[in-house]
Amino acid sequence: MREAIKTTHAALWKTIKAQADRSVRQGPSAYYLRDRVSGDQQLWQREVGNAMPELAIAYLMSGEKQYLDSARGWALASCGYKTWGLGAIDWNADAAREDVARLQ
Repeated sequence: MREAIKTTHAALWKTIKAQADRSVRQGPSAYYLRDRVSGDQQLWQREVGNAMPELAIAYLMSGEKQYLDSARGWALASCGYKTWGLGAIDWNADAAREDVARLQ
C-alpha cells in the first residue's frame, strides 16, 4: 500500500492525508454536555471516533509520528469524556456502539 499511495492510490491518499492533517491541527473536542442538535445522543462525539482511523492509516502509510501521537490524543480524549450519551442512553447510544465497533 505504501507504494500504491504514490501511484494508483495517490488520490485516495491525498484525501486521507488531508483529513488526518486537519485532525492533527484541530485536536479532539473538549468534552461538553450538550450541543444544539443531538440531544441525549451527544453526536458531536462521532467526529472524535471518525478521526482516529484516519490518523492511524496516515501513520501506517507515512510513518510520521505526528499521526500516531494525534491518534493517541484523540483516543485518550474520547476515553476521558464523562459520558457517551445522556439519560437512558448513557454509554448505550448507537453513536457510542458504532464508534467502539469501528475501533476494534
